[in-house]
Amino acid sequence: MNISTSLKILSSNVNTCRDAKTRAGILDYLARHKPDIWLLQEVNVQTEELEALVETCGYNASCNIDIDNENSCGTAFIWKNDIKLENILIFEECRIQYAQVGRLNLLNIYAPSGQENKAARREFFGQTVFQLYRSFLPNLPLCGGDFNSILSQPNSTSTGVGA
Repeated sequence: MNISTSLKILSSNVNTCRDAKTRAGILDYLARHKPDIWLLQEVNVQTEELEALVETCGYNASCNIDIDNENSCGTAFIWKNDIKLENILIFEECRIQYAQVGRLNLLNIYAPSGQENKAARREFFGQTVFQLYRSFLPNLPLCGGDFNSILSQPNSTSTGVGA
């Protein structure tokens, strides 16, 4: 694929990958939407497990989770076999994952969530992400992720849609 023409890049919070319903949803989404690259957040499986799931659809995977903590959630990249995703790195465990496709830099972010982590989230974006972005000048990355930012009270509760 010539990445200078176009790439279909998606980003989604999958809220775990262990249950059968979510796994079926991932496979259905890949079959329906055929993204070139998919950035996932709240992933709680290791690379080998996610890769085994998506390889039947012609995709690769790489996860960024704490493998010593089965309750941790992190990020993952899923990409088509014919896409050359390179230099996949973990900048911060469970929080920031990086990759390149051609000259395009990609960041997959999963920010700290909850009112109790408001200060951590402020530091995460104000220090960690800001410094990381500065390190990419002048070729800034495309960033996707779950920023866990609530702008108003109605956004802070589940409505059942997408929950």
